[in-house]
Amino acid sequence: MESAGPEPGCRIAGVELINRKQIAIGTAVIAVCLLIIVLPDLRDWLRENASERRLSRGRELANVYCSSCHLEPAPEILPKQSWQVALGYMGYMLGMENLDYLAEHPDFAQQNVRSKQTYLIKENMIPDTPLLSESDWDTLRYYYVESASAKCTVETDIPDQGKHDSGYAAAE
Repeated sequence: MESAGPEPGCRIAGVELINRKQIAIGTAVIAVCLLIIVLPDLRDWLRENASERRLSRGRELANVYCSSCHLEPAPEILPKQSWQVALGYMGYMLGMENLDYLAEHPDFAQQNVRSKQTYLIKENMIPDTPLLSESDWDTLRYYYVESASAKCTVETDIPDQGKHDSGYAAAE
């Protein structure tokens, strides 16, 4: 019977052969070390990529749903905290009634948003069924809140009060 080769662990020309088990263990150790080194960067990249995809999807949803009633507002026009309350109002128009995301806001803000719901119900302005899913609603809110500034900004490039973009003088 012919041998398939030297037995693992034997020496050939003064060099000990490594068996397959040792190679597999060595490869696994190297792979784990590489993961430990690369994983934080990979995790950050995946998180950033997911956030960018979510912002992009939120922008698409804003284009569809917000602009169906009015001009699509830019996220920069309100600070983060104001967007959450403003979106509470707008959510009712889309049939969204869950206000759990306002739990961290002062009571008066939550009551103010709920009072809008009472008015809209009375005027029959809330759709019978939501126009978008809770997940899409969350993504649309994420777009506005995450794209907005943390604090109010003062606009310094306010146009001259006597003229408007049309070039005509304002009525006095």
